[in-house]
Amino acid sequence: MQLFDATGSLLFTAFSIFVIVGGIMLLLSFFLKNRLVLVLTTLVIVSGMVFLFIDSQRTTFEEFYFDPASEGFILERATLIVNDVSASPPEAIMSLSIEDEETLKALANDFAGLELYDDDLRNRAEAYSLSLRVTEPEGDGRRNEFINVSDTHINSFEVRPPFAHLQTIEALVNDESLDWIMEEDD
Repeated sequence: MQLFDATGSLLFTAFSIFVIVGGIMLLLSFFLKNRLVLVLTTLVIVSGMVFLFIDSQRTTFEEFYFDPASEGFILERATLIVNDVSASPPEAIMSLSIEDEETLKALANDFAGLELYDDDLRNRAEAYSLSLRVTEPEGDGRRNEFINVSDTHINSFEVRPPFAHLQTIEALVNDESLDWIMEEDD
């Protein structure tokens, strides 16, 4: 069923593009009598539309979640959960409550500057889950953010560059001196 939905969506998109290009060419043909100029003008317009569409699929971590560099930003606490992605659905293996100010700042700064691109792949398992208690006086005030993180994705966004945001998380996971809570098997 999912393949049919993807194929149907692709066919609809291709048909829509065909209709839009045809409509643009029809409208321009009333004003431009030279066919070469007509085709080139249509290509420029369609290329511009494609670039606008691609750019609209991009955002930054700061725009979508929070800006750790903003004045008054405070990451009060975080809970890091490590998931077993080989299980279906993914199961929590261990968790860690983080309240150390330096660690929280490093964790928030790892996400700064990331470019996020829409990704329609919804059935993906992320290795880590973060629950963050954030205070931003300029924005929404105090709130909780829940973020699922893997090496290449944050929630439903593809991360570019990949791996850059995992430095602090992986250091925490590899630190055996921390008080990890191991999840019980049922």
